[in-house]
Amino acid sequence: MKERLTYIDKIKGIAIFLVVFEHLLQQNTEKSVNHVLYGLFYPFLMPLFMFVSGYLGFKTYKPASLKEGLVGLANKALVLLLPYTIWSIIEKDLSHTGTFYTNFPNQLYDIFTKWNRLWFLWYLFNVYIFYTFYLILVSKEGQKSFIIDVLSLLIFLVLGGTASYFNIYYYIDINPFLSLAVFFFLGVILSKNEILKRVIKHPLILFAGFLAFFLLIGQYQYLSDSKMNKLVRIVVSCASIIVIYNVSSLNLGSKKIDEFLQRYGKNSLIIYILHFFLVEIFINNYFFPPLGIFYTFLFFSINAMIVVEMCLFIKKVVSTSSYLNFLLFGEKLRR
Repeated sequence: MKERLTYIDKIKGIAIFLVVFEHLLQQNTEKSVNHVLYGLFYPFLMPLFMFVSGYLGFKTYKPASLKEGLVGLANKALVLLLPYTIWSIIEKDLSHTGTFYTNFPNQLYDIFTKWNRLWFLWYLFNVYIFYTFYLILVSKEGQKSFIIDVLSLLIFLVLGGTASYFNIYYYIDINPFLSLAVFFFLGVILSKNEILKRVIKHPLILFAGFLAFFLLIGQYQYLSDSKMNKLVRIVVSCASIIVIYNVSSLNLGSKKIDEFLQRYGKNSLIIYILHFFLVEIFINNYFFPPLGIFYTFLFFSINAMIVVEMCLFIKKVVSTSSYLNFLLFGEKLRR
């Protein structure tokens, strides 16, 4: 179990570092989301996070009854929704120059019905709602069946697709929600299936993943909503999961790099929350004309490490207060 968590921490570490890198790049280059490096990483980062969430969800989240499911969702609400709500209020108050509380009910309603920068936490909690129903409704024996898992996923997609087709209201954008939720359930399926783990670690599958990624990544267009572009993103995401899953289980040749990635991974939630605010400090402070890809990657990698370390320093300071740590990051109160 410890080894598995170690390589999953490395996956999360890689992903959260690239998220910070992407947002710095987006805000401080002339091409912004059209920059080649942005297009290289953007398509797979949030699907990768959702996949890892499902992978860990299978190991750590196992309610077997309605009562256990409600308790489990209450705990997830503390971990995900409490920091989501607190930091969204802080952001809205700052963006409204202190006038947020003059219309608090409507502003609070907007937090849970409109997109904001911490959207992933809200999406993930909603995925856990569906996953909880799956765990309650499907017997333990059924949960061991690959066929039952696939059928459950197909039923979920059919129901979601039907709701989307008939414009049935749901409080989040259902199409991107469905596309990300799929990767959560793929993480669950892989986590419980040892045969699948051996399959994706096969050299031919790894080579196919590398090949698919490098052939298709340049075809993805950030602003395109075409069906082909969506298909490219799905294939690129699956390919990147195969590649990063394999790479994370290897010794990267440096104990220091492994330790850094694991530290980033263990604190990925905190880094995700805080980096949005810290990236604001860097916006337009070093806006410059295009550089070569290598120097751009190097420059923003260094700045991403600075932002991540700032996040971890803030977390260390906040951790001195158990109550602040609970309110801001959803971590358990220390007794």
